[in-house]
Amino acid sequence: ANITPLKNRQAACSASNNSSQTNSPEPHLTMIQRAKNNIPCYERFLALLKLRRYSQKTIRNYTSALLSIAEYFQGMDKAVDNLSREDLFEYFLTLTSTMQRSVSTIRIHRFALGFYYKNILLKQIDLTPFTKLKKEKRLPTVLTRNEIIKIISSINNLKHRTMISLLYSSGLRVSEVVSIKVKDVNFE
Repeated sequence: ANITPLKNRQAACSASNNSSQTNSPEPHLTMIQRAKNNIPCYERFLALLKLRRYSQKTIRNYTSALLSIAEYFQGMDKAVDNLSREDLFEYFLTLTSTMQRSVSTIRIHRFALGFYYKNILLKQIDLTPFTKLKKEKRLPTVLTRNEIIKIISSINNLKHRTMISLLYSSGLRVSEVVSIKVKDVNFE
């Protein structure tokens, strides 16, 4: 194994990818190939995520987020491993306003960047302005009485129609309706 001592890691990460960075993202490459080309020390980043037993979904999300950040700043000739607070403010503002990304997506980008800077580059980065993001509240979709009647009347199977009617009229959960026995129902 080729292990870089901690004090030399930052310099090694910066030097290892300077020659392989391209000026524009290549859409025909896979996400992993693009990450290897655009993120300094991507292999170490991936290895540490696996070592800490992060799930495959988290690894994929962190890679995608970090790649998105790297490609965003690549267009401005800035490396992902040398971003200022103003750069990050601009990026997160773009994510929120222009791209209209969800709070969850913004949090993933923040966590991925924080993990990369703290554990791979061994640099301190201030991400506090991007921590307490308000989650937008969405109203649930409510069906009208006519829509409910239409749905129930379209069901041909008596058992299923009864279950859906009970579900709607009582407010029970699906798991509760499924587990109901005849002895649980009072027909009087």
